[in-house]
Amino acid sequence: MKRKILVIVVGVLMVTLVSSATALVNPEPKLQLHIGIKMGIACLIVRNIGDTNASDVEWNCNITGGICKKINEHLEGNKSLLPPGSSHEAFQPLPRFFGLGIIRLTASASASNTNATTLHKYGFVFGYTCIIFPF
Repeated sequence: MKRKILVIVVGVLMVTLVSSATALVNPEPKLQLHIGIKMGIACLIVRNIGDTNASDVEWNCNITGGICKKINEHLEGNKSLLPPGSSHEAFQPLPRFFGLGIIRLTASASASNTNATTLHKYGFVFGYTCIIFPF
């Protein structure tokens, strides 16, 4: 009986060690998103906070809302390679949006070798001035 328990415990430990070693050998990239305003222009920052290169990175950002839902902007792009620890800034092209009221910013990014990530933020627009809420 003790021998069977010992064999089971050793087997479980071996499986755990092999799966941990596989995770160390095959690290994945991890994408992080940040939405901000730089010099009055909406800015999306895509960061690779993982341990390996992120390849075929694609992102998009939608800005919608305002009074009467008149603000409807879209930003998208891609980058073939994003090394670990690096970031890429994407700016909203001109013309900048003009409006009044609450806006919703939805951004997403994905790479061929990692899972997609999405970020939702809210802000307020008054004319060309935009403030993004920190929550």
